[in-house]
Amino acid sequence: MSRNLHQIRNKILIILIGIILLGCDSNTVVINQFHLPNNNWTYLNKIYTVFEPKEDQRYNLYLSVRITAEYKYSNLFILFKIKDKTGKEVIRRYTYKMADSEGQWMGSGSGNIYAYKLPLLTNRSFPSEKILLSIEQNMKDNPLKGVTDVGIIIEKED
Repeated sequence: MSRNLHQIRNKILIILIGIILLGCDSNTVVINQFHLPNNNWTYLNKIYTVFEPKEDQRYNLYLSVRITAEYKYSNLFILFKIKDKTGKEVIRRYTYKMADSEGQWMGSGSGNIYAYKLPLLTNRSFPSEKILLSIEQNMKDNPLKGVTDVGIIIEKED
C-alpha cells in the first residue's frame, strides 16, 4: 500500500473513532430495547428491566418507543410499574403526545419510522437494591399496530 493511501486510511479511521466516541453518552446506565413481532404491541408484550441503583446517585428513566406510519393514534397510553424486593409495586399511567394538532409526528424520523425518548421519572433516587421496572401498553387496541420497538433507558443525573 502506498504511503498516501495508508495516511488517508488512518485519517478516516481516526475520524470514525471520534464520531463514535462523541455519539456515546457516558451517563447512560441501561438501555433495554425490545423488538415487537410484526410491529404489534399486545397486552402480553410487557417490557421488563431489572435495575440496581446506587444509593448516592440520582437517575432519569425514559420510555424509548419507535412507531411506523401504521400507528393510527396521536397519543400513547402506557402503564409503568416499579416493584422492589419486598414485592411492593407502584403503578403509574402515562399519556404521551405522539403527533401535533395537524397530525405530524413529533418524534425524530427517518423514512417510515419515528423514534421517541419520553420521560418516565426524572432526577430520582432509589434504594440501593434490585428493582423490577415494567412497561405495558394501555390503549384500547390489542394488538396496538405500528409499534416496532419499546424499551427503557436509564441515565445518571448530572
